[in-house]
Amino acid sequence: MYKIELENRQKSCDEIWKKITEYLEKEGHFESVNGVKYTVTSILEDRINYRGDKKGTRRGKGETMTIDEFFAAFDPIREREFNTTIVKEFIDRKQSPFVGLLLSVGLAK
Repeated sequence: MYKIELENRQKSCDEIWKKITEYLEKEGHFESVNGVKYTVTSILEDRINYRGDKKGTRRGKGETMTIDEFFAAFDPIREREFNTTIVKEFIDRKQSPFVGLLLSVGLAK
C-alpha cells in the first residue's frame, strides 16, 4: 500500500501539478509500479502526453493525462492508503501509470 507524503497532502492542486510538470520537464520520463518506463512527449498547461517505451503496444502509441483526470484520482486518495486497484475506480481507463507517476515524482511512498 502507498500513501501520499504528509507534506504533499496539504498542497493545493496548482502546487501539486507544478511539482509534477517540473519533475517531468527535468527528467523527461517516469516509471509505472511495474517498472515500465514512460517517456514524456509534451507537457501543456493542462495535460501531459507520454508513451510507454515498449514498441508495438497500445502504451507505445501514446497517451494523455489531463489535470482534471489527475485530480479526479488524486483527491480521493490524498488522505488514505491506496494501491493500483483502489486508484482504478477513479481513473477512466483500465490501466494507468498514475501510481508510478506519484512515486516517481516523490508525492507518495
